Amino acid sequence: MAPPARIGLHAAEGESWLVEVTEPGSHLIDGQHETDADLHGSASNLLLALHGRLALDNLRSEGDRATLEKPLNWPNLS
Repeated sequence: MAPPARIGLHAAEGESWLVEVTEPGSHLIDGQHETDADLHGSASNLLLALHGRLALDNLRSEGDRATLEKPLNWPNLS
Protein backbone atom coordinates (compact mmCIF):
# COMPACT_ATOMS: atom_id res chain seq x y z
CA MET A 1 0.00 0.00 0.00
CA ALA A 2 1.36 3.42 -0.97
CA PRO A 3 1.79 6.04 1.76
CA PRO A 4 -0.86 8.77 1.91
CA ALA A 5 -0.28 11.90 -0.15
CA ARG A 6 -1.44 15.37 0.87
CA ILE A 7 -2.74 17.75 -1.78
CA GLY A 8 -3.53 21.39 -1.13
CA LEU A 9 -6.36 22.85 -3.18
CA HIS A 10 -6.27 26.65 -3.26
CA ALA A 11 -9.16 28.62 -4.77
CA ALA A 12 -8.47 32.09 -6.13
CA GLU A 13 -11.55 33.22 -4.21
CA GLY A 14 -9.68 32.65 -0.93
CA GLU A 15 -10.68 29.19 0.31
CA SER A 16 -8.16 26.36 0.68
CA TRP A 17 -8.59 22.68 1.43
CA LEU A 18 -6.13 19.97 2.37
CA VAL A 19 -6.98 16.52 1.05
CA GLU A 20 -5.23 13.34 2.15
CA VAL A 21 -5.28 10.79 -0.66
CA THR A 22 -4.95 7.12 0.28
CA GLU A 23 -5.43 3.85 -1.60
CA PRO A 24 -9.08 3.42 -0.53
CA GLY A 25 -10.09 7.07 -0.99
CA SER A 26 -9.56 10.55 0.34
CA HIS A 27 -10.64 12.84 3.15
CA LEU A 28 -10.24 16.46 4.20
CA ILE A 29 -7.72 17.36 6.90
CA ASP A 30 -8.12 20.32 9.23
CA GLY A 31 -5.27 22.63 10.18
CA GLN A 32 -1.92 23.49 8.68
CA HIS A 33 0.15 20.60 7.30
CA GLU A 34 2.86 20.17 4.71
CA THR A 35 1.70 19.06 1.27
CA ASP A 36 3.20 16.83 -1.39
CA ALA A 37 1.61 18.95 -4.12
CA ASP A 38 -0.66 21.98 -4.50
CA LEU A 39 -3.18 23.02 -7.11
CA HIS A 40 -4.24 26.67 -7.58
CA GLY A 41 -7.12 28.10 -9.60
CA SER A 42 -10.68 29.32 -9.38
CA ALA A 43 -13.00 27.15 -7.31
CA SER A 44 -14.95 26.19 -10.43
CA ASN A 45 -11.78 25.20 -12.32
CA LEU A 46 -10.54 23.14 -9.36
CA LEU A 47 -13.85 21.28 -9.32
CA LEU A 48 -13.78 20.77 -13.08
CA ALA A 49 -10.21 19.42 -12.90
CA LEU A 50 -11.06 17.01 -10.08
CA HIS A 51 -13.90 15.61 -12.17
CA GLY A 52 -11.70 15.24 -15.24
CA ARG A 53 -13.45 18.01 -17.17
CA LEU A 54 -10.44 20.38 -17.25
CA ALA A 55 -6.80 19.45 -17.80
CA LEU A 56 -4.41 20.12 -14.92
CA ASP A 57 -2.31 22.19 -17.32
CA ASN A 58 -5.01 24.88 -17.09
CA LEU A 59 -4.24 25.36 -13.37
CA ARG A 60 -1.11 26.39 -11.53
CA SER A 61 0.50 23.42 -9.82
CA GLU A 62 3.37 22.97 -7.39
CA GLY A 63 5.06 19.79 -6.29
CA ASP A 64 4.85 16.26 -7.58
CA ARG A 65 2.69 16.00 -10.72
CA ALA A 66 2.02 12.28 -10.19
CA THR A 67 0.54 13.10 -6.77
CA LEU A 68 -1.86 15.57 -8.39
CA GLU A 69 -2.90 13.02 -10.99
CA LYS A 70 -3.54 10.27 -8.40
CA PRO A 71 -7.17 11.20 -7.55
CA LEU A 72 -7.94 11.77 -11.24
CA ASN A 73 -7.21 8.10 -11.96
CA TRP A 74 -9.92 6.85 -9.59
CA PRO A 75 -13.19 5.50 -10.92
CA ASN A 76 -15.64 8.04 -12.29
CA LEU A 77 -16.68 10.50 -9.56
CA SER A 78 -19.93 11.55 -11.24
